[in-house]
Amino acid sequence: MTDFKRFSGGETFGRYVVESLLGEGGMGEVYRALDTRLGRKIALKVLRKDADLSEDAWAEESSRMLREARAAAALSHAGIVAIYDVGELDGTAFIAMEIAEGEPLRALVGGDAPDARKIQILHDVARALAAAHKAGLVHRDVKPENIVVSAAGTVKVLDFGIARGLDRETDPGARTLEVEPAESLFHGTPAYTAPEQLTGEALDARSDQFGWGVVAHELFEGELPFRADKGPAVLLSSILADEPKPMTRAPEGIRALVQRALAKDPADRFPSMTALADELALLSIEDDPSPEPPSPPNPPGKASSPAARVFALVAGLAALVAFVWFAVRREKPPVVALVSPVASAAAPAGTAITDLPLPTTDKPEALVAYREGVQAVRDASWSTARLAFDRARKADPSLALAHLRYAMVAIDSDDLDPSREAYRVAFLLRSSLGERDHALLDALEPFLQRDPPDLTEMRRRVTELSARYPGDAELVYWRFFPFVHHTPAEVLTLTERCLVLDDRYADCWQTQARALLALGRTEDARRALDRCVEIAPTAGDCMFDRATVEILSGRCVGLEEVARNWIAREPDLGRAHGYLASALYGQGRENAAVRAVVEVATQKLRVSGFQVEALTLDFGFAAGTGDFESALQAGQQTSTVGDIDHGAGPTAKQIFLLLELGRTADAGRIASDFLARQTASLRSSVEGCIVDPDPLFYAVAHRAGLISAEDRAAHRDAWIQRCADQGDAASAWYAAYALPAITPDDAREALAALPRFTVRPEDAPFYRAHYAAALRGKVRFLAGEMDAALPDLVQASNHCAMLMDPVGYLQNQHRIGVARETRGEKDLACAAYRTVLSRWGAAKDSITARDVARRAKALGCEPRRGP
Repeated sequence: MTDFKRFSGGETFGRYVVESLLGEGGMGEVYRALDTRLGRKIALKVLRKDADLSEDAWAEESSRMLREARAAAALSHAGIVAIYDVGELDGTAFIAMEIAEGEPLRALVGGDAPDARKIQILHDVARALAAAHKAGLVHRDVKPENIVVSAAGTVKVLDFGIARGLDRETDPGARTLEVEPAESLFHGTPAYTAPEQLTGEALDARSDQFGWGVVAHELFEGELPFRADKGPAVLLSSILADEPKPMTRAPEGIRALVQRALAKDPADRFPSMTALADELALLSIEDDPSPEPPSPPNPPGKASSPAARVFALVAGLAALVAFVWFAVRREKPPVVALVSPVASAAAPAGTAITDLPLPTTDKPEALVAYREGVQAVRDASWSTARLAFDRARKADPSLALAHLRYAMVAIDSDDLDPSREAYRVAFLLRSSLGERDHALLDALEPFLQRDPPDLTEMRRRVTELSARYPGDAELVYWRFFPFVHHTPAEVLTLTERCLVLDDRYADCWQTQARALLALGRTEDARRALDRCVEIAPTAGDCMFDRATVEILSGRCVGLEEVARNWIAREPDLGRAHGYLASALYGQGRENAAVRAVVEVATQKLRVSGFQVEALTLDFGFAAGTGDFESALQAGQQTSTVGDIDHGAGPTAKQIFLLLELGRTADAGRIASDFLARQTASLRSSVEGCIVDPDPLFYAVAHRAGLISAEDRAAHRDAWIQRCADQGDAASAWYAAYALPAITPDDAREALAALPRFTVRPEDAPFYRAHYAAALRGKVRFLAGEMDAALPDLVQASNHCAMLMDPVGYLQNQHRIGVARETRGEKDLACAAYRTVLSRWGAAKDSITARDVARRAKALGCEPRRGP
């Protein structure tokens, strides 16, 4: 083994080009470097050889670091620095990881940052550590130097280099967890080390809780909680024997939490980091936290458990379509909510879709295409299946089952008419269908052939059909449709049943991953998605959900990596290029670089027939860079593409942009035109009442003086009743009152109506969490309830889909800035204002940009820097 040599700028290490030294410590150096394969900047950590270590000890140290780094690489959390690569090159162990931009928390220790900001930072650190613990890792070196805070307030926990894994089946913070055996070598920073770690006793995740408590004490008080004035020996003795120093500068509410975290006996600390974070969350939104944490608002008799509060935070990690009408649509229905299965005493023998009887035809090419389509359905490749079934029905126009299956896979395309027409042909040829497929045809009729579609009746028929054929995996899958009104636990139960029947059904693995994400089981979800890709390498929908995790956790760098890997698998897939554009925009890359990717994405989408998706991306880039006229042109084109159902989302986006520009009359005209065209169309409303923009169109038309207040109110009441009839009354408030709210009077009316709907954050469908939070935050902001609005506004901004809804995102940043400003949080307010100005600073027609520019100037914010 050669002695370790420090790298200089320009030197190469494998595929990495070193640029500069970022820092060094006892285990090695960290460099800023360029990953030449993926073209991104990374932090490169290399392990330095200690001359005092024997070769065996050095080999063990390298092996340990690489082993635990690989375990840490599985972590996926917005508050944890992502690890991209680990390995050994020329005898040197290394880790390639995300660069954490910002300054170490050490810079804020004992400073005059607002208490609310400090509490929020500590809350974010606790959540990040909780995520690590759920993945089976204990950090063991929690200290201010390993926590970085960006100018925008983003918190990153660094350096899992000495983390240890836990072999456990339960929450690693719980009392029943498996503990880690003692080690011969001590690791960590003594001042932040738990007593059991100092004495070499078995340790578990609660050791990180002690380190967190030391950091919290030091952040507020400016000094360590134990004696450090007479050298290391006295410090270690104080940690083992002394009570922590009293906290005098921290708010009362935080003191008890820190005191408990610093308990000598792990059993006296919080049962888990999640439990600590839940308690902290009750303080993090208050200007002056009180000793008794306030109870969250709940209806009488509806207690809120920590699990419910956690669910509201993690629920958004489920699907990019959280923004629904503002997102690039999928090639197939977003499978995210299910009907609970009928209990069965014994599991029936499973039948995969590929094992179902084949149709009879004298056209061999039709049968070959049909087989290909069925396999593609099982592989979650619905676009491939649609093309295959189309070939089959053209090769043999009398093949009823090919027409039926085409109708099923085309059910959520840009234009529903081909699906409806294929269904009608299958119905005319139904005498050739077998008993099972004839019943399936009948079950789909309420959705595809009624005006308006009767979703309740369709669900009832599919449930009955599944009960008749309990071993049929495909029928269990179709009970997922129409993806609303059900809890993640119900989703999980039914996907487990589906996978018992067919463990190679990619769609069921994908849907199970979404349920697991909503339940906070991120690593289990990742494994489910990995299994999906393993059994069906062409299953783009599973890659879609891998991207989704990065998008809705705000990890734009991670999204870029997933998108590039997806493009490597499917270079002609426009959707993957669209996600790459979103990742670059979210990272603040130059407009020219983003535009180049957008042009590739839209070209590929159009070639594939996805016109609305292409126009959506065109609209997003233009609106997100202040080119409002180009955005409006893209929005107008959608009215001539696809059916009226799929035009609702783009029309809503166009209306919101016009309102942003103060063009209320134009917005009203477009809304009125849409409503007139809607009367002659079948509206499927498969997305559910929470996102249906129908009440928005009536509200905007009324605001423009095109319909009366009475007509608008009558329509809203009728629409709410329809939602109630569909079992979706609770979420109707979002679309009926929150979405159309523009003025303080609108907001007050919405809040006055709120008790009628029993709306609670945790009750929003888990895949709509960000969208619902944005609407709640907007309403409370307009009503002047800044403190109540801020948590929802922040949650709504924690994503990487800005390019899908730039108008909503930048308006939300403006609201965050104003709310922060009213709380005296100048730095955070300026950061939010700079985000708006970096995108819209030159857009003189923007109402939001003008107000932000005025506020930023009055507040003395640093000048904006455009992308």
